[in-house]
Parts: sequence; C-alpha cells; structure tokens
Amino acid sequence: MADTSEQTDPLARLDDRLRRAAWSGLVSTIGRLAEVVRRHPKSSLVLGAVLAVLGTLAPDLFMAIPWGVRKGLGWCLFGTGLLIALARILEIRDTDDPPPGDPAPARGFARCLPYLLAAACLVLAWPLLERPRNLGFGDWDLFLGKHEAARRTILDYGEFPWWDPWTRGGFPLAANPQCGVISVQMPFILLFGTTIGMRIATVICFLLAAEGARRLARLWIGDPWGSFAAGLIYGLNGAVLVAAVAAYHVSMCYPALPWMLYHLARLGKRPVDAVGLGFWTAFSVLNGIQYFTVYTALIAGVVWLRALRAREGRLRFLNQTVLAIGVFLLLAGWRVATTGLVYRDFPRAYPSSFRSTLDMVPGLLFGRHLAEVLKRQSLPEFWESVRYLGPIVPSLALASLVRGWRWWHTLILLTLWLSAGATEWYQPTYWLSHWPIFSTMHVITRWHFMSMLGVGLAAGSTIGWIRSIGKPWWNGLAFVAIAAVAADYVSYGFEVLPVAFSVAADESHFPGPPLPTGEIVQVETCEGFPAISRGYGVIHGFEPLMGYDRDAPTARLWRGHPDYAGEFATDEGEVRPRHWTPNRIELEVRPGQEVTINQNPGSWWLVNGSRPFAADRCAEMRRPYVVRADDRGRVVLQIRPRGLGAGLWLHAAGAAIIAVFAAVGWLGRAGVRAR
Repeated sequence: MADTSEQTDPLARLDDRLRRAAWSGLVSTIGRLAEVVRRHPKSSLVLGAVLAVLGTLAPDLFMAIPWGVRKGLGWCLFGTGLLIALARILEIRDTDDPPPGDPAPARGFARCLPYLLAAACLVLAWPLLERPRNLGFGDWDLFLGKHEAARRTILDYGEFPWWDPWTRGGFPLAANPQCGVISVQMPFILLFGTTIGMRIATVICFLLAAEGARRLARLWIGDPWGSFAAGLIYGLNGAVLVAAVAAYHVSMCYPALPWMLYHLARLGKRPVDAVGLGFWTAFSVLNGIQYFTVYTALIAGVVWLRALRAREGRLRFLNQTVLAIGVFLLLAGWRVATTGLVYRDFPRAYPSSFRSTLDMVPGLLFGRHLAEVLKRQSLPEFWESVRYLGPIVPSLALASLVRGWRWWHTLILLTLWLSAGATEWYQPTYWLSHWPIFSTMHVITRWHFMSMLGVGLAAGSTIGWIRSIGKPWWNGLAFVAIAAVAADYVSYGFEVLPVAFSVAADESHFPGPPLPTGEIVQVETCEGFPAISRGYGVIHGFEPLMGYDRDAPTARLWRGHPDYAGEFATDEGEVRPRHWTPNRIELEVRPGQEVTINQNPGSWWLVNGSRPFAADRCAEMRRPYVVRADDRGRVVLQIRPRGLGAGLWLHAAGAAIIAVFAAVGWLGRAGVRAR
C-alpha cells in the first residue's frame, strides 16, 4: 500500500526526487573538495588557515554589517524557516508518525488511576481553602476584583455584567479578556462568593488539565500508568503551582490544550470529537483569554495542518472541522465579537526583557522555592521563570529519546526555544514580536507552560516502555517513580498554595464601610477586590488593557479630590440618581441642563437612546463625560456593547452549521433504514 501511495502521490514523488538529488549533490561536492585537497595540499593548508582566522572574526564582521541589512537577512532566514516547516508539514504521511487508535481498556487496578489523578488534584483544595476570609496575594486581586464586579452585577442588580463601573472609571467586564463570565468559576462564585469560588475553580482547572493530558497520553502512549504520569506532570507541575500562588491567569487557560489535541487526533472518526474540539476551543475563549489562548490556537493549528495532510478520509475530516467551527461559534460568538473589539480599541506593544538562558535551566528545573521565599518575591522575572519539575521527570523525559524522536519532543524543543528570549536575532520570539498579536505578549517565558505537556508525554512514554518489559522489578521501578513524583508535587502544593490567599482581611485594606445597593463612590487608590466588594470604585486601579501605569492622567475624580462634587453633578451641585445599576443610570434634572458623569465615556454608552461617542473607544479616560437632559429633564444612560449584534450573527451561523449536520445525519440514517 505504501509503494502504491507514493506512486500515485505527486508530492511524494517530488519529495523523493528532491531527497535523492540533495544527497547526490552533497556526496559529489565532498568528493570534489577531497580531490582538490589531494592535488593542492599546500594551497589548501594556507586557505584553511585563512578561513580559520576569519572564522574567529566572523561575529565582529557580522556585527559590522548595517543593522537594516542584518534585520532584512534575519527576516529572510525566519521566513525560510517557516516555509521549510510548512513544507515538512505538507509532506508528512501516515507512516511518519501514525495517528493513534483507540487504546485497549485498562485492567485491574489501572482502572482506578483516573480517580487517583482526580484525587491528587482535588486534595489541593485544602491549602487553598484553609483561610476562607483572607484576601488574594499578588495579582489575585485583579481577578478577584473583576469577578466580584460580575457577581455583584448578577446577584445585586439582576443584570448581565457588561460593564464594570468600579475599575479605572469604567471598563467593559464580560468582554474583558481576563474575566470569564460564562466559565468554570462563575457558578462557584455565585454559590459561595468570589474568594471561595475562585479557589474552587483553580482546583477544578488543575483537574481538567490533568485529565486532558492523561487522555491524550492514553491515545499516544497506551499504557495507563504512563498516561497517569503524563496527566500528573502537566496538571500539577511546579510551574503551574507557583503560577497559582501569583494569580489565576495560568489555571484558567492551560486546561484547553491537551483536550484540543486529544480531539484533533480523533477528528474525522466520529462527530462527537468535532463537538469536543469545538467545545474546548470555546472554553479557551470563554474561561479567560491570556497568552496561552494564542499559544494553544497556534499549536492546534499546526497539528490540524499535519492531520489534514496525513489523515485518510480528508473530506470527512474537513466536514467535521466545519462542525467543530459551528460548535465554537454557537458557544462563543458573542465573546469573540465583543472582546475582539475591546482588543482593537486598546492595541499595545511592549518590548520583552524576559529571557531564559541555558545556564539558568538547572536552577529553573530543580529550584523548589519555599513558601517564605515566594511571599517576599515581587520581581515579575522570578514568577515568570519558575518551572520546577524535580529530578525524576527530566530524567524520564530524556530517557524517552532512546526510543526515537516523537512529536512531543518537537513540542518541547520549539516551545523552550520560543521561551528563551526576544532580544537576540537567533531567538524566534524576537521575530514573532514584530507581528500584531505577538507584539502584545511581552512575557515570552510563558511558552514553557506548553513545554510541560511535551515533558509529561515524554516522561509518560518512558514509564510505558519500562512497564512493557514485563519484569516485576521494572514494574516496581515505574511505580516508585510515579509515586515519588506525585508525592513531590502534592506536597509542594500543600506548601506553597496557602500563600495565594495569605493576606489577612483587616480593615486597612478596605476604603470604608459597605455602601447601600444602588450607590457608588470613587476613591483614588485601593486594592480592587476589597473596594468593589463594598461598592467603591478605584480610579487608579489596575486594568492591564488600559496600561500598567495606574497613575496615568484621567478626567475622572474621586472622593477627597478638591473638584469632586459627586458621581453625578450639575453646576448646582450633586445629583442623586433615580435609578443606578452598573448597566443603566436614570437621572432627573432641569430640562436641557448639563450633567457631568464620573464614568469613562465611550462607544458602549447610549445617552437617551442615541450613541454620542460612537467614534470613540469603548472607554476614554481623559475625556469629560458631559450630557444634556432632554426636554423633560431626563437623562437615561445605558450600556449597549459594540459587537453584540455581530456576535449574535456568529451564534446564528454556528447554530445553522450544526442544524445542517444534524439534518444530513438524520437523512442518511433514514435512507439506510429505508433500504
């Protein structure tokens, strides 16, 4: 069959001819050089000495070339590398790395391994929940504040949380990339409160990531114990645990990658995998958007291209791809449209100073930082570089190379290279950082979280190989290795995770007593969650899309400012609203009177039914917000998100795609029954 496919595939024939021509040319060139050296030994010796001297000067000579020329050359090399990678993907055949089939069912105690993996993840709820009243450490306050704003909008005001009036004078909330309103965390937040709900969601995300990696490894490795090890390493490695101490940004995003790769490996077999791929793609957008969302999409896109080239039954594969797109649009259409416009309003480009050199690798992999050390650390470079794996896992991953190169080794190599830095011409992230999306992602070391999936699969494959030997002693060695890694990671979680919520909730963190429902007062500075939980807004708060400078100029005022006259004021003084919710404000003043609103104006606001700031961004900090009452003295301000109409059309398109597939499937089954 292989010979026939090569004869009928023009790309395969061309590839074979190119390989033979390249090899023949290399052998011929080496032979001619050897002949020249044999005939002219003295001249060859002199020329070799000159080239050796020039070789030592090569770096200086290279740097002497004007920067514009060197950069152009770099773009040519980078583009050539991308074209070579694309050509390699297009020439892949099933025989290169066969797609996996369904694994054999687990037997005996191995059937309990998924439950043990779940238990290892869920037990980490204890160190997170042991101080339920405490506030968040580090950047946890950003995520707690946004989700507290969503919780209050839903429960206290009965509205969908489109707008956050409590942060920086007002900013989109449900369309904020780092706030997942339809997400894992929101049901727990509504049931148990924001701080408890976010902690539970963190543990659930550990579980989802570990189980996704276990299932992916089960497909490609087969061995239940090796798959258990892969899930454990990806779900609970030291990098993930330390990141969970600092914030929710990794936990909310990293579960999607293994699940998407799992369903991509099975895409084209059954429609359920297309539905699964669409669901987890939507999950990566709905649960929270971060660097990892882009990384996951890029990796999944490459895998999809590989599968399209290598997989038999391409028409079925493409059909199920369309079904996956339909599921994605049905679930996440509104999020894609509204959040995309928010991103468009606030483009940013930050040069990266993050890097990971080879001499740092041992310390990064084996540095098991104590909780007391984490409490004192404030450098972003430290938090973004920790990737503790312990001594066993890297050894198992390296041992997997003995059995040949697999795709997870490529994943490790490329993602580690991408995380190495963005300051030198030989670092691919330097060139990627010139592209629109990648220019916003300056913490390039976060690529290493993607590496952890490859490390888990590599280590798991070694465990599977050890167990395949069939000797009791080797099986015992594999069990001891897995038990040691599990004990190491779980104990490390118990040690460091309490730091995530180690800030005592004393009154010094709050701006004042709780405000009545329906009132808001802006303060100058405060932590986000303590202020929002009591109804206060923070003018110099933290919203990354608006910039990292919390003291940036703004037209909004705060309590204690000499010109502050209230949240709503006329030339006669403060105006008390007849009705106030985050998404809707009703005022009554004299007909035609001007009212100053202490919120950011923008294209999301309707004023008495019209959109006066349609040409502006969604939130403008530096512009005054002055409106005029109608002839009855009424001012009605309402939030109407830009892009929502397009989002609804995306939902409709997704529903139509699914309906077409369902109808075709039903008609096909009806035709079979009729025959």
